[in-house]
Amino acid sequence: MIPKASEDTVTSLLKDQLDSVGVTTELFPVVNTPVGLRKPDLICSNGGKYPVEAKFSEKDLIHAIAKVQNDYIKYHEVLGIKGGFAILYPEHLSKPAPIEVVKNLALHSKFKLVAMFPPEDTRPFTVYEETLPRIAEVLAEHVLRPPKHVEPSIEYIIKSLRDSAMYLHNGLTNLAGSELVDFFGGEHVFENILEYEDRKYPEHELRLAAAYLLLNQLLFYQVLSRVRKEFQEIDSGTIQKPSELSCDPVFHTRLPPSSRS
Repeated sequence: MIPKASEDTVTSLLKDQLDSVGVTTELFPVVNTPVGLRKPDLICSNGGKYPVEAKFSEKDLIHAIAKVQNDYIKYHEVLGIKGGFAILYPEHLSKPAPIEVVKNLALHSKFKLVAMFPPEDTRPFTVYEETLPRIAEVLAEHVLRPPKHVEPSIEYIIKSLRDSAMYLHNGLTNLAGSELVDFFGGEHVFENILEYEDRKYPEHELRLAAAYLLLNQLLFYQVLSRVRKEFQEIDSGTIQKPSELSCDPVFHTRLPPSSRS
């Protein structure tokens, strides 16, 4: 019976190509991350770590991209991660064939490579479709070249905050004005924000003010948690619903009092 080539088989072929262009690699390493032990398919380590996650199906590629972002790049400062890659192997390489045939097909088939980097890195999220030798060259171009960093764009930060506020605003659509007032602690909370003399606030503007207020409190708390150890930092990867932002019995509080009902 002719065996199938596994992801590990093709990853070994990728390692050979990377070795040939001067990239230092390790197959199937164990990485200790803040969210537990992780085992990328490959890690490149010239001047910083670049984990590689590989899959045979387009559906699984999405999971590989999420894993690189959430398990590695999210903690890049702690782990020394300079970037990461998700690779989609050609599905026909997984079919039964002698290893020599697989090697030959791999050299001439198109692979999809997704390159990702930390937010302060100028290199953009990029997708490549190339043969295996060219994929190795693209990886080498990133891994062997020191990353470039730029100062944060104030315009981009403002746009991101505005977009976040609108996202929260849309999420508050089903709340009535009275519910928003009660949730945020009474009308006096909105007085300085909306500045309506008769204190009758249109629901649309109440929702918008509530969105900006919540965003402001979340930002304030995140900054506070970086300098005060008794405040637990909010982990966006584990928060599933708004109630999980409420009082924490261990750390006494999760958000400043004015943002809780």
